[in-house]
Amino acid sequence: FVRTEARAPAPMMPLTLFRNRDFSGANALTVLLYAALGGALFFLPFLLINGHGYSALAAGSAFLPFSLIMGLGSRWSGGLVDSLGARAPLVIGPALTAAGYVALGLAGGNPSYWTGVLPGLLLVSIGMTIAVPPLTTTVFNAAPDDKSGTTSGINNAAARAGSLLAVAALGLTIGGSAMDSGAAGLVDAYRLTMWAAGGLAALSSLTAALTITPHAATRGGA
Repeated sequence: FVRTEARAPAPMMPLTLFRNRDFSGANALTVLLYAALGGALFFLPFLLINGHGYSALAAGSAFLPFSLIMGLGSRWSGGLVDSLGARAPLVIGPALTAAGYVALGLAGGNPSYWTGVLPGLLLVSIGMTIAVPPLTTTVFNAAPDDKSGTTSGINNAAARAGSLLAVAALGLTIGGSAMDSGAAGLVDAYRLTMWAAGGLAALSSLTAALTITPHAATRGGA
């Protein structure tokens, strides 16, 4: 695919976009951050239902704080690039998200929603809320105006690919063994998943620190 795109007169994914450091860094960050999110949120309902005896409705409702915080906080966090530049929120947000996964992993054996799930989920929600709108802004600002649709497609593909790879990795590393080994085995697999998610989120924070310029380039600066 990369070879074809490099030689095509009108490529679907112009590789020249990746010459921009902000664009390349933001998409690498996206893969890592959404791999962490996809793997963690895929496994959490399994623990709640099969490990802690939640109903399907209760397990689904457990994600309401995540949706509410992301929905209500996105407009505020979208303005962070104007006041702080792109790098600060893209370092702080994933770092908070990593701390949330660690908290979820530490509390994996606690069946209480209020003390075992909510604290870590709140950290993940706040961290993602801080990171996602500035991430989108950075991707758009790093490309020319006439490539806005392409940049959006590339970044969305990076997010989906990260999530899908993480879920596939869970199937390869854990498979059905966690489901067959009882609640204790499920908790152990859940903790391992959260440690991995925390590591990926921390790596995405480091990627932002190393690749994203303190102030996003003006649109069309690619």
